[in-house]
Amino acid sequence: MLLPRTTAVVLFLSLSPLLTGIAGADEDRPALVPESYGGSFSVGYDTNLLGASRAEEDAFDAGDPEYWFVVDRMDDWVLGLELWGEWEFPSFTEEVKVELAYERAQAAHDGILGYDHFEIELKQKLPDRSRIELSIEHTPQVYLRHRVDKDALPGEPRFRPEAVRTTEIEVGYRRNLLGTQATPYFAYEEEDRNRWFDERDEKNLIGGFDLAFSVGASNRLTTIYEINRSRSRNVPDLGSDRSYDQHVFAVRWNLSNARPIPWIELEAGTQWKRRTYTTDDPEDESRYRRRDWLFSWNLEVTAEVARISPFVGLHGSGRFVDLPTGATASDEEGESEDLLIRTGVKWERGS
Repeated sequence: MLLPRTTAVVLFLSLSPLLTGIAGADEDRPALVPESYGGSFSVGYDTNLLGASRAEEDAFDAGDPEYWFVVDRMDDWVLGLELWGEWEFPSFTEEVKVELAYERAQAAHDGILGYDHFEIELKQKLPDRSRIELSIEHTPQVYLRHRVDKDALPGEPRFRPEAVRTTEIEVGYRRNLLGTQATPYFAYEEEDRNRWFDERDEKNLIGGFDLAFSVGASNRLTTIYEINRSRSRNVPDLGSDRSYDQHVFAVRWNLSNARPIPWIELEAGTQWKRRTYTTDDPEDESRYRRRDWLFSWNLEVTAEVARISPFVGLHGSGRFVDLPTGATASDEEGESEDLLIRTGVKWERGS
């Protein structure tokens, strides 16, 4: 069930496509009616709701008193809703496209395990057929886990909920280059924890480059590389320094309109992050000289047989930890794995 504070938003956004679709049927479409719009609804099963490490999963199964889990299960059904609309407006040159998107995810049995995600994207065309892209993404609150509050005074709760608010701003420049679409981009991301865990706040500077090209009439391949420098708010008396440098490699593949089943669309991809923690404190056994591999992959098949297209997808992720001999990773950032299986429907209207 969706949380009460988001129910009105979800209902409004769900009905908006119907209302704008009726208005858009007229050739004299009002400026605020989107050129195109769509969304999806899905039901899935997540095997690791908290993204917990293996040590945390063992502690949950054993009822370890050194941990406090507000959830009564680590796996659960998850509902997903996505809505988006795209508008075109005149600009100083060519036109500018504006896309607004909203996403809601909610675990079936634990109300605290849900989040809202908002995105706005602007695509400004330039006379040479290139374009400038600006996107802003914001997630107001995501619950992570209950964690020991090391600053708790006598009589205060020992465990506090850790939640994070994230904001990312990205600017890119896309143009055709030797038969491909090339996009260098720069981004800034901020992760703001709630007041009990301010030292875990992060600021990330990201630079990247992607190449997208077609292989025949049906295949589209995109390769991505980026480098990320992340610095935590940590100071020496607040605990372990979580700062790191990271290299990211990703590949995405899209297959559509291919014979003998042109109504099937296939999307697949994988991403690998090589993370090196930068602390120079040998007393920090959990991160000193530590290097991690974080990975994810996805596979999704959509049947475009009607205005509403059913789909089924798999998404996996995990972490491998590389530490010096004798060192041990902290429980919440140890090795982990997760799998999400989901199915649902998509719809799209307009140009």
